[in-house]
Amino acid sequence: MNNIITSLEFTPSSIRLVTGYVFQEKVFVLEAMESEPLLFDTNGFPEKKTTEDTLRSMLAKVRTSLKRELGNFVVLLPPDEFSVREGVDTTVTVNDNICQKDYLNCISMINKHVKIENSAIIYDDPISFTCDSTGQSKDFPLGKRSENLSVRADAHMISRVTFDYYRQILKDVGILPYLNLISPFASSTFLCAFKAPLAFFSLEVEKDYTYISLTKDKRMLFSRQLPFGLTHAYEKAGRKLNVSLERMIELASLFGLREDAGFPYFSDEKLQLSDISSALKESFLYFESLKSELDQVDPNCLIPVIFTGSGSRIDSLDSYFGSIFSRQILSFSPKVIGARNESYIPCLGGIRITSNTYMNPLKENERKEQSNDFALSSFSRD
Repeated sequence: MNNIITSLEFTPSSIRLVTGYVFQEKVFVLEAMESEPLLFDTNGFPEKKTTEDTLRSMLAKVRTSLKRELGNFVVLLPPDEFSVREGVDTTVTVNDNICQKDYLNCISMINKHVKIENSAIIYDDPISFTCDSTGQSKDFPLGKRSENLSVRADAHMISRVTFDYYRQILKDVGILPYLNLISPFASSTFLCAFKAPLAFFSLEVEKDYTYISLTKDKRMLFSRQLPFGLTHAYEKAGRKLNVSLERMIELASLFGLREDAGFPYFSDEKLQLSDISSALKESFLYFESLKSELDQVDPNCLIPVIFTGSGSRIDSLDSYFGSIFSRQILSFSPKVIGARNESYIPCLGGIRITSNTYMNPLKENERKEQSNDFALSSFSRD
């Protein structure tokens, strides 16, 4: 079996865990699970002791199920105060042959130049490599003869306080991460492996949070967390229809934003589909606040939005977002046995990134033709 990797995602509501490996550029899942909702303190961090106990329990269950250790860990964190800064540096190679130490020397110097006070650099995403023999390339020229190596890379940073908090939790549980990433970057990397557009916004809508990000030429340019999600919409719609939150979730799961089921329908509360759809549309209008932000980056509305997360399973919500944003909306479902839930996309991306680094540091696997898993949803322009 190939190198086992365990992807741990700390979300603003729970912990997700996926253990698997990559074979012929496909992710194979051995185990996938999500914890119950975590308790959070007044600072917005998961309560330390209960989070550590939850994580220990999840790891024990997977080890018992697989009867083996869980390999290297990649940890995915929220994009709290995320920033990205590009840097370039050149080093004299060791013995005129390029090795990983040369890359690490360049990255070390880049990080010294681009670091920001109160931020932690959690990952360096190489953009290009330049050496004497091959010139500029996106692939790491491992073993090539060259007196010099130049590296151009993006340094990904998040809040130092946030990073240190989660690092302490991992240390207490006995986990030393092989890689640290922000969740949206892991998602973006997974999407890019399946013929994603060269530039796209990603909108991940989950129960208690939303991530909005921009990727261009496989580089993450910005990402941030929004403090609202599906629960906020369901609570508002439930109040309008005078039904409980649990009942509103059930109605949304059954009918989504559809207004016509093809047959007369009345719920036990004497609600028609148009009533349910209208209440949900009104409750999801808070996403309209994102339109000005997207338009500022792309005023011509040419960059599409890839819609993922639990929210992407709500019938007709994608087409409604298309009308709100006046943009093309693309949906994506991971066809990975054991982790078909859209919420696992970040963990799958984490496994993919770590696998490439682990098997052949800094050198991408040979690209192979991938099936197109994107579906074009309803799209409208003003």
